[in-house]
Amino acid sequence: MEMNMAAPHQTVDLFPDRATYRTGESVLMTVQASPSGLPAPRLTIKRLGRKVLELELAGAPNEPAPRPSTESATVDLGTFAPGGYEVLLTGGTGGTGGGKVLAATAFDVSAGAPESVRYAFMSDFSPCEPAERSRRAVRAGEALARLHATHVQFYDWMYRHHELVPPTAIFEDALGRPVDADAVRERVGICLARGMAPVAYGAVYGAEKEYSEANPLQVLERSDGRKADFIGIISICDISPDSPWSARIVAEFARACRVFGFRGIHMDQYGAPKLALRADGSLLDLADCFAPLVDRTKAELAGEGGDLFVVFNCVNAWPADFLAGSAQDATYIEVWDPWWRYRHLAELARKARLLAPGRPVVLAAYLKCFLDAAESDERRESSARLSLAVICANGATQLLLGEADGVLAEGYYVNHGHRRPSFEPVLRSYMDFIVKYRELLFGAEVRDESLTYAGGVNDEVRIAGVPWSAEYECGAVGVSVARLGSDSIVVNLVNLTGIEDERWTTGKEDPEPVGALFLELIAWADVEEVSCASPDYGIGSLEKVRWDYAPHPQGRCVRIAVPALRWWSLVLVRFKARS
Repeated sequence: MEMNMAAPHQTVDLFPDRATYRTGESVLMTVQASPSGLPAPRLTIKRLGRKVLELELAGAPNEPAPRPSTESATVDLGTFAPGGYEVLLTGGTGGTGGGKVLAATAFDVSAGAPESVRYAFMSDFSPCEPAERSRRAVRAGEALARLHATHVQFYDWMYRHHELVPPTAIFEDALGRPVDADAVRERVGICLARGMAPVAYGAVYGAEKEYSEANPLQVLERSDGRKADFIGIISICDISPDSPWSARIVAEFARACRVFGFRGIHMDQYGAPKLALRADGSLLDLADCFAPLVDRTKAELAGEGGDLFVVFNCVNAWPADFLAGSAQDATYIEVWDPWWRYRHLAELARKARLLAPGRPVVLAAYLKCFLDAAESDERRESSARLSLAVICANGATQLLLGEADGVLAEGYYVNHGHRRPSFEPVLRSYMDFIVKYRELLFGAEVRDESLTYAGGVNDEVRIAGVPWSAEYECGAVGVSVARLGSDSIVVNLVNLTGIEDERWTTGKEDPEPVGALFLELIAWADVEEVSCASPDYGIGSLEKVRWDYAPHPQGRCVRIAVPALRWWSLVLVRFKARS
């Protein structure tokens, strides 16, 4: 997150060299300052608010890190255990870590598959001069790495839906858009170098007419006997396990990874048809076919080296229950009407985590306001904050950002919206937040208790001083409650007060600030510590807050004075272990 230093005309930035790390990989941190060096710089690394490392950047004999007296310096922090970490750069005297906080960032480490999939997109593979092509690719890759994207979907990179690998370096895709295969390869390499997995888009049953007309028996039929298609261009093929099409498309997925170096496949479907007729007249329930196709793809990609990422698009959560036991690496839901309210985003995230515990959840929730000329930048940005907050507070991440400044506003990613540069520090603050508090939001031990602890007859969690709702109703503070094992509770608060339009796709006015809010949480053990953090204030660090005990219908509770709420705040209550 970029911050202004005390000295005039001097800015400082801080960011890791990779979007995410595996255990055993050294964390390299870049410190940028201009135009002069930093006063007594120090790096402090925290995990869930507790210091794990402090490093003076003064070039002392036993310290490998150079002092960043030039415009840019790289600091080797060494290796870390799995988890999310906060990094603070301080300088001068006074304040946290012995000086003023000049910049902050985050990084996370995973032993295997990540606890959260932070999904982004790329869609610009247009032909241009090599120097310009590289400039665009590097700019997009650096932007997404600083937003900590773990996976990047390469959208409509391919020649045809039925023939992914192009016959020539420069080609036109099925919609007539010019594409440069070398641009695809270059961006794949940039993603890999920055710790992001490049994932190839591929529709599981789509085929253009040159294939479907030559193989009519592989095309499904509608209830009126006509051939099934999508937008009149793409035929819908038979994905039964015994269909020749299934073998073909899985082989195409593997070939794409082999030829271009992709590290996974994004398996798309269009949400319809759900039922169709095969060439022999039998009725096919497509929900029965998706999981076998996912498993077949996962097994086929195992032969391409390493554990490649496979995810399937459950449009409006259909058929997420059928995919729960499959080999896919994340639960991915593309959200459309009628799931248009904020409470629907919370519901989908919670449902997906219950269906497949321990599996990361991604909601593809497109903000159409970013392509609405009538909307202001301020309303677009408030909408983005709210959707990110609601989704992440309920244990999922949002596919929203891509390219160097893109924001998804519709299902055809090429037609994405753009964000203004002044919004970048806010987005980096939000992305830093979900990285450094990964275990509190997305960890395998996080167990949602929102609708069993809060609201209605539930009184384990109560809020005083403001209307609130565990179902994320507009005009109130949305509340999510999660247990972490037996000794911690996490409460997320998302401010929907003053929000009248429930549609999460549209621009939003800023919510009304909430200044006086008291959270009451039943205390089954003595409290060790209560802390609060928000991506909307300062650097988003966990800070201790005021609390005391109070009577409760079930015994006693801890009564917490929550600092002012703007968009999103997180409260962590740690209890002492019972002897």
